[in-house]
Amino acid sequence: HLPLLTAVSPPLLLHSRRKQEGDMVPRGSLPALLAVLLALAPAAEGQGTVMTYYTVESSGCSLQVAVMSGAQATVPADEVLVILHGFPEGGYHMGHDMAAGILADGSLNWRVVMPSMRGYNRSCIYADTAQYKIDLLAADIAAVMQDSAVMAGRETKAHLLGHDWGAAVATVVAGLHPDLVKTLIIVNGPHIQGFAKLLRTDPEQQKRSSYMDFFMSAEAPVAMQADNFSRPASYFAGEAWFDSQRDYFIDAWSQGCETGTCSISAGLQYYKANLRFNNNKSADGLVSEELPGDALEPMCMHVRTLLLWGLNDSAFYTDGNLESFCPYAMDRVTVVLHGDLGHFESMHDANTIGDVKTWIANDGVLVRPNPLDAVLQNFCGLPGKPASICGSAGPA
Repeated sequence: HLPLLTAVSPPLLLHSRRKQEGDMVPRGSLPALLAVLLALAPAAEGQGTVMTYYTVESSGCSLQVAVMSGAQATVPADEVLVILHGFPEGGYHMGHDMAAGILADGSLNWRVVMPSMRGYNRSCIYADTAQYKIDLLAADIAAVMQDSAVMAGRETKAHLLGHDWGAAVATVVAGLHPDLVKTLIIVNGPHIQGFAKLLRTDPEQQKRSSYMDFFMSAEAPVAMQADNFSRPASYFAGEAWFDSQRDYFIDAWSQGCETGTCSISAGLQYYKANLRFNNNKSADGLVSEELPGDALEPMCMHVRTLLLWGLNDSAFYTDGNLESFCPYAMDRVTVVLHGDLGHFESMHDANTIGDVKTWIANDGVLVRPNPLDAVLQNFCGLPGKPASICGSAGPA
């Protein structure tokens, strides 16, 4: 009866699944019942994908990690992609559509690893802001990428993709642990040190980041939880992928509430811990305060990097943010501009997913760019781009 259930179950569960410890069951009536039945069904041999769940320990923090692979996958995988989510994206769910799209045809022996970063979903949740500093977040991901069970015996490097806060964390992982990263993929997200510089010097980015004042306010945690998390849900208004997955996000946001710190509030701590830029402005309104990322060595990108950028992103100033990667580039940086995509939409778009798949299949070369999008194969090598403080920006 599995095909019948699949036909009417929520899109998040359209792939075949095996029930694992820590698996999430969405709240609700009929969708929740169908999700339970489908989760308990065995994976269909020869078709679909399998989702398995792991717990990885990182300096006292237990991390929830979801892994998607083909139903016929073998060990070790030919390629591994690690996807890091942002805020308020509920944890590993944000990478689901991309993972499912990449593995859809069942022909690839690839493994897609999707951690819920600390503070999210069923990963560790702390009330202490200091627990969310960028170096700790990066250490968590390094632990995931070195876990033999998660990586299924694969000892070589993995491709690392980050979106929003996941992008900031990915740049630190790539900088501190180049031995773990095969290529770096950024989908509408910042370089942590490049972004900090923009917050200090770029009025346009400061204006776009003004929403962070609210995120760092004392009122934000209560406001985010009110009316069954209606405020964070409103950030995804009109996006079909969220409408089909709303119950999963609400369940993730509500984790930890019984102990006094909801997951949605923990996600706000990322801003307080790492981007306190509006607490100490100079007379001209720009930032003068030292930030946690400043204490790190330059986060150099030792590997080929792909920047996939939706131009309808109201949070990130496109030109400034793209160029902010160049001082840290040591290899070729390829930029793809998607003119009609917004900040969150980029993670679910078929063209973006196709670009990621092609990039991985060709070992960090985008050989099949979408002809409707602007593709810059050596962005940081173009005239007028900032020089690298880390070494070569790659071949012309």
